[in-house]
Amino acid sequence: MITSIERPVQVIAGRAPAAATDTTITPMAALKGCTAYTGSGYAVYRGCAVENQWGNVYLGFNADYQIINGTYDRIDHVYNQTATCWGWGWGCSSPTYDAVKYSEDGWGSAKARLHSWINSPLSSYDVWVQLNVGGNTAWASNS
Repeated sequence: MITSIERPVQVIAGRAPAAATDTTITPMAALKGCTAYTGSGYAVYRGCAVENQWGNVYLGFNADYQIINGTYDRIDHVYNQTATCWGWGWGCSSPTYDAVKYSEDGWGSAKARLHSWINSPLSSYDVWVQLNVGGNTAWASNS
């Protein structure tokens, strides 16, 4: 039984992600579980979970990234992609990365988006979760 879903958190260089205190269930992607290594002007985050749940559909992956003051932030590695659907007549395609832009640049943030095609008893649709890293912060977004 699901009793809460963590809300998205803002990650600021030099500080670990803040723990979620609101237990309201919201359909927003979460960025959580990071191990932070910090130094002067940089922070490295490892093992971060980027995930969301839409009813009986779960999609997520892990990522490592860096926040570096004075230069472009970047995603180092994405891995452990998972899509899970449960219930009679539900199915998920194997999750795939639509695109991974490893480095922030003058055109925008670094991004890693994972998606899966969902087949339900009444329809079919696509869901996605995305890690965004840029402007000395990181956040998750979703479909």
